[in-house]
Amino acid sequence: MKDLFISDYGAAMRIVRQYFREHKWQRRSITAMLTIITACALSIWLMPIYTDYKLIDEIISPDPAVRKKATKLLTARAYEYPETLQRIIDAMDDDSDKRFMALRAILLRLGKFYTPDMNQEWMDRLRCMDLEATVGQPAVMPSVNPAVKATVASRRQLVYYMITSGRDNRFIRRGLRAAARDVSPTIRATAAVLATRLGDDEQLKSLLADVSPCVAAAAARDAGLAGRKSLAGPIAKRLYEFVPKSQSLPPLDASAKPAAKEIRQQERFYLREAVSCCAYALARLDAKKYSVVLCKLVAQVADKPLRDRLLAVMIVLNNAQGRTVVMDIIADSQFSGRIPPAMAIEAAAQMKIVSAGPVALDVLGRAARGEEGLLKPQVIASIDLAVALGLPCRGTINKLCSRLWYPDRPILLSRAARLLGVQARAEQPAGNNPSRDDCATTLQAGATYFLSRGEDDEIVTTPFASAAAAMAAWRLAPATEEFQTKTESKDADIEELTVKRTSAFFVRETVAVDQPDTGDIVAWGLGRSGIPEAFKLGEMFLPARGSKHREYNPAARATGAMLMVLAAQTPSQRQVAVERISRRLKREDFVGMGTGYCALLMAGRKEYLSKVLDLLGVDEFPLQRVLTALLVAGDKTALDQMFYNIVMPLDESLGLLTVHGLDDVLAETDPSLPLPCAAGPYDVQMWQMRILRDAYGLQCVGPRR
Repeated sequence: MKDLFISDYGAAMRIVRQYFREHKWQRRSITAMLTIITACALSIWLMPIYTDYKLIDEIISPDPAVRKKATKLLTARAYEYPETLQRIIDAMDDDSDKRFMALRAILLRLGKFYTPDMNQEWMDRLRCMDLEATVGQPAVMPSVNPAVKATVASRRQLVYYMITSGRDNRFIRRGLRAAARDVSPTIRATAAVLATRLGDDEQLKSLLADVSPCVAAAAARDAGLAGRKSLAGPIAKRLYEFVPKSQSLPPLDASAKPAAKEIRQQERFYLREAVSCCAYALARLDAKKYSVVLCKLVAQVADKPLRDRLLAVMIVLNNAQGRTVVMDIIADSQFSGRIPPAMAIEAAAQMKIVSAGPVALDVLGRAARGEEGLLKPQVIASIDLAVALGLPCRGTINKLCSRLWYPDRPILLSRAARLLGVQARAEQPAGNNPSRDDCATTLQAGATYFLSRGEDDEIVTTPFASAAAAMAAWRLAPATEEFQTKTESKDADIEELTVKRTSAFFVRETVAVDQPDTGDIVAWGLGRSGIPEAFKLGEMFLPARGSKHREYNPAARATGAMLMVLAAQTPSQRQVAVERISRRLKREDFVGMGTGYCALLMAGRKEYLSKVLDLLGVDEFPLQRVLTALLVAGDKTALDQMFYNIVMPLDESLGLLTVHGLDDVLAETDPSLPLPCAAGPYDVQMWQMRILRDAYGLQCVGPRR
């Protein structure tokens, strides 16, 4: 049968071929007919494509009428046909910025521009186009005009977004070129971080040679942080240029107009910034070669704020020559009858210079006696030096805590309380030293301190210092119950009940207040202490269902949730914490529920990340709690918020680190970042914050999460 079919088919085809050979006009007509049918089919298929691309081309026509018509038709077609919408999206990658903006307008009308899966390069392109609008003749100093400052701040945020995006594409690099040629020195200085992150050493070298000292300072700082040793020579050249200028500035004229005075102060500040940043960079890039130069500079500089910054550079240098310079400054101060600068003492602490020990004991003794003339940074630095060297000073620090405990000294008292707790646990000669119980009593008094002042009898407390004191007291005698009871029989019919407050009582007193940051400080400090009783203390603050103990204070329950997660040392403890927190989520108020989300995120429940991120913009929720949760979870949005957000100034971030205790969290979650000195003067701290911000910016590479 098969052979018959093949034979018949072959015979039929031979007949057809023979027919068309004999009738050529019929062959031509059928061929033309097939051609026409194919052309019609192709035109039906290609016409929409041709129409779309024709409209996409006409959308930037010089004729306004053509542009308007093309926009209208293209919008209508994109609304009706998904294929047209996709062609618009594909055309967004066109080199023409005009076409990009016209197509963006259509996507905005259709609600298809800001989508979860949008191409992030579109945002990079928009930002670089905004930056290109202000390219011009570079100014030497930032403007003091408030209106100009506001516009510069908005443009600076655009560069911040590029830095923290972690991306490297043609639009990011185009934005870098625009920012590096901006009229404002502030924008050009910010571009230095982006240039360093992208590895564009040529652009960084260009910024280092900028006419503005603040731009050169930023470029030098970032080159030092990134280890660009090839730029050490140009940085040294700029240092030799800036030092004479900073030393030859005339004194400020008190009678000058405010605007003129601000400009003069600004000039002085940025020259100080340039010298200190160049010195910092050289200390990191080639300490061996430039050590002598930097040490001589510290000894010769007359500007005290600059000297303090250079003392911080000695910490980076950390060699025999640097230690000698630090001790020389301390010795000169003592010889002159003055207390050494705080940064000199702090440098001695971080470099662990043993010969500086008597200086710390002297300053702490003066503070304990209530002598005048001491500055808080000097006392804080002396505490740091005593901690670094392990100096025995129990009696002095106990007296200091008793005498100086007063509001408005959060950093000093927090560090003093922490040191007193360490001293109380250490073995020391009996002599005149207070006992362990005496130290505990002092710490307990600090934990419950309050002061009534003013005509209205306003109650003033020391929340952050009290939290530190309560933690130090608890470490001396860890307890998981607030009260310790003891029953004694006096005779057959009478029993005497003795109730004693434990260290847990004082911890609860500090967290059960209208100051949520104290709870976060306690949760982190005790949760990371490694003491097994810390988890049980968290269980006391957040009791299980059916427990005899009830906790009615929402702040204490919030602390308990955070503490249980941070103190959990085994998978079973972590599971208990997750189950207990999850059970109470729906029963808590807004802050309590948000705290539960933060605690669960720290416990590894990534599904709560979006809920925690939503809390970042809520003023009613404690910012430190959100930042702690994000840092523990490894989400860098926390650091974006702290360092690259113009709404949150660096001095506010400084307060979170040094006063609110977030520096301990950051030191554990990202130990590579250089933290500011708590004992440093404000000028040094802000300078170190700029170093910290840039160091984080250089880490922003690749996907953010």
